Amino acid sequence: MCHEIVGRERNVQYLPFGYELVGTKSMLFDNGIWKSNDWDYTYSVKDNGWFHSSPKEQDLTFRIPLVVGTTEVKSTCMAGMHVASFNQCNRLEALHSNIMVRSIDSLLIDIDRAPVLFMKDDIVFFDGEDVSVKAFRLPTEYEVREIANIAFHASLGEETFSCRMEDCTEVLSDKMYNHFCYLYGFPYYEDGKFFLLLIEKR
Repeated sequence: MCHEIVGRERNVQYLPFGYELVGTKSMLFDNGIWKSNDWDYTYSVKDNGWFHSSPKEQDLTFRIPLVVGTTEVKSTCMAGMHVASFNQCNRLEALHSNIMVRSIDSLLIDIDRAPVLFMKDDIVFFDGEDVSVKAFRLPTEYEVREIANIAFHASLGEETFSCRMEDCTEVLSDKMYNHFCYLYGFPYYEDGKFFLLLIEKR
């Protein structure tokens, strides 16, 4: 992981939600173990469902604009787990993250730009686009629906259904094709388990 300082022209917004903020995160659920989407990092998940990591030194790039092009300055900073801004998911109008389920030798769920929550006190660094945090969590099912109501001005109604992540290949067996299934929905955490809230295509 690394941070990059760029110009200020980008539209970056995190969603206030009670005492927390909402950003987006892409992750892999690899046979019950949470990993970064580039496979480089394995997340530590506490019993309460919070993802935790102590801040570590990471690479930092300052990208300085010139009259023609840019120049880069390399440095380091203390940072944590990266969380992208909520509006950077580019899917606000679509109401969902992208979810891919693969079941060949083991279960792999690839979750793209899902909403995650974190406390302001857990922010370690902000590079103008991404924050890095000491801790974040997935929302509950109720919170997922509330986030959809607030951010998307839409209600997730009866066209949704839930399944435990470990059981999703059985639940989705009729949707699998050559051991793959592409879905729309949100991951969430409830009663000590991780679930997918899936949206039926209309």
